[in-house]
Amino acid sequence: PRQLRQVGRRAEAALELDAPIAPRYGGRAEVLWRRSPLSEEDVSDPQHPSILGGADLDGWAAYGEAWFWALGDERAAPIARHGLEPFTPRGGLASSTSRDGLMLALRVSHVDEEVWQETDAALLNLRDPAVGVTTVTSYELGINYWHARAFRATCNYVVNRISGTTAEVKSLASSTEQELLLRLGIAL
Repeated sequence: PRQLRQVGRRAEAALELDAPIAPRYGGRAEVLWRRSPLSEEDVSDPQHPSILGGADLDGWAAYGEAWFWALGDERAAPIARHGLEPFTPRGGLASSTSRDGLMLALRVSHVDEEVWQETDAALLNLRDPAVGVTTVTSYELGINYWHARAFRATCNYVVNRISGTTAEVKSLASSTEQELLLRLGIAL
């Protein structure tokens, strides 16, 4: 058995934008770039892994999201943004009549990475299934319901489009994967 493991220093950069345009709607976006040196390691003896050769990862990821409150606004659930809201929302805290909130969100995410072997690993013809390009684009629709700031119900529908040149990607039965995610949360 072999594994790719990070070695040395990686280089990363990220930029994030959070744009709550009004208490009822807004958007978010983020982009990330990463370059990371890797090693191809023989891990058949977990106590004494040995490096077979070098590899590198270079990639970027980004997402954009738009959200809208169909019922209530961010004052109905000040923890709605980022899961933890360190500041009092615009317009103050929710009134006692503002107990429910329904937020709709649409997100598009993209990941594009390439893993390649350095000369020493390539000469060994290791046939690593992660070597090559992997691209994933996800489209997500989310519905979030808050009641009295302490109860949250979330339903997300996600469609993932996967493509690339890696053996892992080529072995997939389908290039499209769908997910339905349900979550209930109670803040104590």
